[in-house]
Amino acid sequence: MKKIAVNTVKAFLKENKKEDAYTQVFTVGDSSFEVSFHTALTIAEKSTFLNRVVSGCFDATGKFRPEYVSPMLRATILQMCTNIPAMTLKNETDEVGVPALDVDAMNELYLAMDLDHVQNAGYQDMLNEMVPLCGQAIDWKKSSILADHGTDTALRDLLEGLADKVKDIDTESLMQYAGILSEGTKGLGEGGILQGLLNSRKA
Repeated sequence: MKKIAVNTVKAFLKENKKEDAYTQVFTVGDSSFEVSFHTALTIAEKSTFLNRVVSGCFDATGKFRPEYVSPMLRATILQMCTNIPAMTLKNETDEVGVPALDVDAMNELYLAMDLDHVQNAGYQDMLNEMVPLCGQAIDWKKSSILADHGTDTALRDLLEGLADKVKDIDTESLMQYAGILSEGTKGLGEGGILQGLLNSRKA
């Protein structure tokens, strides 16, 4: 089989690369403004996009806020895929001191511009990819929080049970139980240690 030159492949990619630019004019009374759309995201940009949406859908305690999903998605599209300036809340900052995003205003602007129906194939392809990815990322975050909470609860219950068990135990029995615990968790990682402790509790 003949070897293909890297430069040939790069030339082919360049000739077949999707257009990453689209512009649309919006009118405001007697004037107008032109919006430039970024229609193809790199992997790094997709990661940033997902992180912004997901982080906005959970509060500081990890509680899921479903009412933020669509507004955060729309605000992130405006921020990352258009040249529209971010709308911020007056005299409010986020945890790192940056002016806080006015999610309501960004959401209303997105709807007013009807950006779900932009007539551009690249933009629609981007939406069709990023919307489901955001859903998957949110589901993963929810399951991760539930798993962590479940582990914390199980560990707390286990430790409380162990405290009750050793409260009136004699030294010899305590040493015997310590040996069981040691055997049950030998060679296990963090996730396996808890299961090992749970298994040894049944011994």
